[in-house]
Amino acid sequence: MGKKIVLTAIYGAILWIVIVYNEVLLAFLDGALSIPLVMALTTFIALFPVIPYPLIGGLVGAAYGGVWGGFITWFGSTMASMIFFLFVRYAYRDFGSHLLHKYKRLDRLAQFGDRHVFWFVVFTRMIPFIPSMVINGYVALRPVQMSTFFLASALGKIPSAVLFAMVGNALVNDWKSLFYVVGVYAVFLLLTYALYMLYQTKRRAKKA
Repeated sequence: MGKKIVLTAIYGAILWIVIVYNEVLLAFLDGALSIPLVMALTTFIALFPVIPYPLIGGLVGAAYGGVWGGFITWFGSTMASMIFFLFVRYAYRDFGSHLLHKYKRLDRLAQFGDRHVFWFVVFTRMIPFIPSMVINGYVALRPVQMSTFFLASALGKIPSAVLFAMVGNALVNDWKSLFYVVGVYAVFLLLTYALYMLYQTKRRAKKA
């Protein structure tokens, strides 16, 4: 409980800094750093998520717009996932197992993932409350080809990356469009969940 309070306080402080000093941060991103350097920076932050990545995506979107900001956010998140995947698979499998043991809520989805790895990765990437590190660790411990994981991750991360960037861009340029952006993403998530439930229903019907 104490750890959660501390983390909440840290994230709250970071959010406050971003809100209060957003003009300074945006000027720094847009003027002092080149796009390749920002891409490397977002990869590093996604790999060591001390700062919540949605905040970074929003900040990048505010600085570079929805298109470029979305691409930079997507690139950093995807590259970080690949690095962590390789880290667990080839160096620290025990760490990956420990991580999965702490996140037991993945068990139900894992049953689906063992049979349909590609779509499992795509689907779970679209669910904001499933930590990316957990998905990376789970797939790294399975006999899954690296190319399959990369393609599924790259595809599944597009919606959230675009969302973070467009939210940041909307807050700076047209905050009223924020409701439209969030609404579209919510509908997208509902449709994704509906497709998953439809698949589960058909699978149960075949077993009956």
